Amino acid sequence: TNLDRYLRQGFTILNGSRGALKDICEKYKGAVIIQVEVPAELLRERLQARARESSSDIDARLARGIALKVLNPKILNFINHKAINESTNEFVALLRNLSNH
Repeated sequence: TNLDRYLRQGFTILNGSRGALKDICEKYKGAVIIQVEVPAELLRERLQARARESSSDIDARLARGIALKVLNPKILNFINHKAINESTNEFVALLRNLSNH
């Protein structure tokens, strides 16, 4: 798979689909999964500001996000609701914390 190829190349941080998460967790037992979430109304505002999707596309995307939300105690949840600099700093701190374990 692409994931196997990336891991052989030394990649350790990947962006993946929540739909593939179950398979990834089963195959890569030691993987640390971070689910990045944005509150629905904030995500709607961000997507509308980008103006790349229609209102109906945004509605469908938000519905998919709710349907695919994973509730699992082994998964770390990162709430991306702050300004980009602050969220970036917090996410990097989370990654650094994980690398120290």
